[in-house]
Order: sequence, then C-alpha cells, then structure tokens
Amino acid sequence: PFVADFIGPTNLLPATVATPGTARCGSLELPLEVGGWAPGTSLICSIRPEHIGLVIGPTDAQAMPLEIPATITEVERLGGVHRIHLRAETVPDEIAVDLPESDPRMAQVARGRSVRLHLPAQKMRVFEVTA
Repeated sequence: PFVADFIGPTNLLPATVATPGTARCGSLELPLEVGGWAPGTSLICSIRPEHIGLVIGPTDAQAMPLEIPATITEVERLGGVHRIHLRAETVPDEIAVDLPESDPRMAQVARGRSVRLHLPAQKMRVFEVTA
C-alpha cells in the first residue's frame, strides 16, 4: 500500500478474504484474481481515482458487476481534472473519482447528488496486510 500511495493518489479499501477467490470490503464483495489467501486474511484493495467509472442518471435495470450506489460529498478542481469525493454505504471509507474538466458528466456533478460507481476488478491491485 505504501508504494501505491507513493506513486500517486489511490483509493485504499480495507478488505478481508471471505472465500477463496473473493474478498469483502464492508458489504461489497470483490473478486480476487490473484492470491491464494486463506479466509480471514486482511487485505488492502487499491484502485486509482481515474479508473473508477462514474454513472450518472438512469441506466438499464441490470447493474454492472461491482457497481455501487454513492453520494457526492465534495468536488475539487485540480487543474484540468475534477476530483470527486463520494460516500457509499457498502464501503467504509470515502472514495475519490477523477474526471477531466471536458467530460460532459461534469455538468451534472453536484454535492449531494446520488450516482453509481463502477469498480473494474481488472484495475484493482490487492495487497496483503502484513503488520
């Protein structure tokens, strides 16, 4: 986790191995593509803000895997990028998402707005907590 944080901003989500191949972060179940960890092993799942999808407005009734409801709590302008801070009931920590200023969704981003986050499993990096 130190290295992931050192190379740039990242979301660090605490998780625990639930079964071989899955971990639990709050009430969110995450697939594990690597590991071989025993159930109960503490993990950190790292995903960068630019890799999280932000879904605003209606979509089809079938949510994508690892799509969770969230509420926008703050929006920061960082040059040509906006960092959007969100809270989701299913994960214990705040999540940050980056969107370019030119993204058309920025017109709909506002504090208090309900959205959905798509967490692509292939973009997550998983680390065992060792001490």
